[in-house]
Amino acid sequence: MKLFYWNKLAWFFVFKNLLKSININFKQKKIIEIGATERSSVAIYFIENNDIILSSNNHQSILLMREVFKDKNLKIVYNDIYDFKGKYDIIIMKSILGGLCREEGPNKANKIIKKLIKLNLKNEGVLITLDNGIPIYNSLIRNYGARKNNWYFFKKNDLKDFDGSFSFGFLSSFSLKTRMGYLGGVIENILFYLDRIIHFFYKNYPTIIGKYYIKKI
Repeated sequence: MKLFYWNKLAWFFVFKNLLKSININFKQKKIIEIGATERSSVAIYFIENNDIILSSNNHQSILLMREVFKDKNLKIVYNDIYDFKGKYDIIIMKSILGGLCREEGPNKANKIIKKLIKLNLKNEGVLITLDNGIPIYNSLIRNYGARKNNWYFFKKNDLKDFDGSFSFGFLSSFSLKTRMGYLGGVIENILFYLDRIIHFFYKNYPTIIGKYYIKKI
């Protein structure tokens, strides 16, 4: 399953630890992922006994997903986060808010989350967002990768009013697999295990930030 494409061990570690603290039964749910791609679709984790929908506002990505996931029991649809359609038990976003909030940062991100919860989440539903965090050494790498395109990297407490969180990472910051292929993936895995050690001693400025929100009745 292609849940994560880059730093996959680190992102999955955050995802799994976040799920452990969500006290709901992940069965017979209508689950949608916003901004899914053919390379990374987190919602597939729940494909057993659930109604899974992968959504994107990129027509080319939709075509690629329909080819890659043609043998999976799921739906692939067009849906724009600014005019989002439908009501869901679970909404998932992975590395989406940083691209949408390049200029306005966390103010816009919190507004997007609040609107999705109000209009698109069923009562007692859960919104999960996994986002890129800003490392303490960010000034040294600000001219590389997504940073040079003004992607917003979140501080640990930028997102507000959440019901639970789990953050992780010190070295797991770059998408080395994208740049270096197989070797990059191997290096990412090594950095993940180093981060597991660092995590015992240092938790400020995590590079992956997970939050979840529950819609109260």
